[in-house]
Amino acid sequence: MGREGRRAGGGTRRRRCGGYGDIGRFSRGLLPRQALRPYQLEAARAIVDSVLGRRGHQFAIVFARQAGKDETLAQLLAFLLNVHQRAGGSIVVAAPTFRPQSAIGRARLLDRLDNPLNRLPGCRPEERSGYIVGLGRASARFLSAGPAASARGETASLLLVANEAQDILPDRWDAVFDPMAASTNATTVFSGTVWSDRTLLARQMRHLRALERADGLRRVFLVPWTRVAEDLPAYGERVRARIAQFGRDHPFIRSEYDLQEIAGAGGLFGPARRAQLAGDHPRQRRPASGGGRHYALLIDVGGEEGDAGAPTDPDEGATLRAGGTRRDSTALTVVEVLPPAREPGGAPRGARCRPTGWWTGGSGPGRATATSAPRLSTWRGSSGGRGRSWWTPPGSARGWPRSSGRRSARRW
Repeated sequence: MGREGRRAGGGTRRRRCGGYGDIGRFSRGLLPRQALRPYQLEAARAIVDSVLGRRGHQFAIVFARQAGKDETLAQLLAFLLNVHQRAGGSIVVAAPTFRPQSAIGRARLLDRLDNPLNRLPGCRPEERSGYIVGLGRASARFLSAGPAASARGETASLLLVANEAQDILPDRWDAVFDPMAASTNATTVFSGTVWSDRTLLARQMRHLRALERADGLRRVFLVPWTRVAEDLPAYGERVRARIAQFGRDHPFIRSEYDLQEIAGAGGLFGPARRAQLAGDHPRQRRPASGGGRHYALLIDVGGEEGDAGAPTDPDEGATLRAGGTRRDSTALTVVEVLPPAREPGGAPRGARCRPTGWWTGGSGPGRATATSAPRLSTWRGSSGGRGRSWWTPPGSARGWPRSSGRRSARRW
């Protein structure tokens, strides 16, 4: 686009946005309490330039925890909807789950569209079908990228976003979401948190860095906590306190604040840490005879894709199992808690892992109740009749143990 075209386009954008033709002015003028900081504006302006210039670039936005990544996305979407409310266009935002992630993103966008400009007649947004935010002829659609969600058929003519991309399966993205931008070569944004080197976000960051080396155009916007602390001293104090508590090498500090990839198979612990967790005790299917043992049942309820309101396949469990994934599985692990050492002041020596099981399909406490009940029945009798109080989720059979009104592991 030539200089005259850019001037003409800029004038049109200013008229459509009430004089806020730049996302920085849009943010400061309409949302002063949430005005984007310099490091946020760097990423936002690069994306806006690609969208308005129809360049089809891809970007990665990776900010330290609570540094404003989602705020940047919300204001970016609000600005683009205002720019295109007459010409029209669609934005697709995918997140790992519909609830809570996509629903939170949709609510944040609606909140940012509650500003002086968008309170004017003819400039007010509307919510449609529970997942679409419309402004004039432009719209943003918030979808689940979960394995069981029905997300095909949408088109991203302006922008395609993978939010929390580290939790979106690469194969799922490639098959379902990437084609949504194909017909228009729409700009694509991958945002999230650095975790392992095997995630969708990590894959795209490697690709974009290779493109950066080839043409010099910045595509990866990596903002560690030290950069955020330059603008927010209180943020820096908080992170330094967490580092003092957990240590610089803690996986949470390294990934969430220093933005370092963690080696391993996409989990919290790397090979060395997992080796330390391994034991040499025999596998045990039932409580040991003789009593006097303490066991804890640890239940990790997997998946959000069965939530009401999220588009899903009729039998999500079959879909997930056919894909060979344990991503949305409920896991049950039984551990034997070892007694304190005999020496004075001795502390508990840890726990021995006993049987582990997992179930795929269904959602929430109802899944845990139905699938873990046989294991609970097997292990709860080892305490000689003690510790048998249960918490029952609404509409389900007796299932979770109750402990002071909270879900927790306890002696069985």
